[in-house]
Amino acid sequence: MGIGNRQINIKPYSALVSNQDWEYNTGGYYWYGEKDSTLYDTFYGFIEKDYSSINISFSKKYNNNQLQKRPTILAPADNSSIFKVGPQSFAVDLNLENTMEGISIVVLDRDMTGELSTYIPGFSILIRTDLTKNIQDNSKFVITKVQKLDEKLYLVEAEFAVNLFDKNGKLYRLEKGFLSLKTSMNVFNGFL
Repeated sequence: MGIGNRQINIKPYSALVSNQDWEYNTGGYYWYGEKDSTLYDTFYGFIEKDYSSINISFSKKYNNNQLQKRPTILAPADNSSIFKVGPQSFAVDLNLENTMEGISIVVLDRDMTGELSTYIPGFSILIRTDLTKNIQDNSKFVITKVQKLDEKLYLVEAEFAVNLFDKNGKLYRLEKGFLSLKTSMNVFNGFL
């Protein structure tokens, strides 16, 4: 479980941009996102005894003036705008251009030779598969319940059916997925 920030709408620049940190430095370019916006992530991981795992990330774009400065991160006041009942979009270019907000899932099965993800796989923004942003057009992730349990915790439930891809872009299908997690709407404080 954790939170993170990413730059959004990343583009290459041949020289450093003043007063801004780059997201990637590769291929002879500095890769920068929008100066006034941030992609905020809250993510959850589930690990089996055999070290198989599934990680689910919820990403949302915010203008920086909508976020609070924490010691190491920009974060919203709480996660209530992320956990909304209804269909969710997919962040299919996560770790690349980061133009899309939404759900991303990474599955690691100990019997497989690598991870499977709902986003376009790639070693870097320059070295990746030929998959396009429509890879989840026949998929769904629907939050079916957000229920307050007590003063601190909420129950969030979702159903999903998604396409998963290995590092070479080979397609796998995950059907009848179900997520049930207890979480706080408060932003994770592990880094404070």
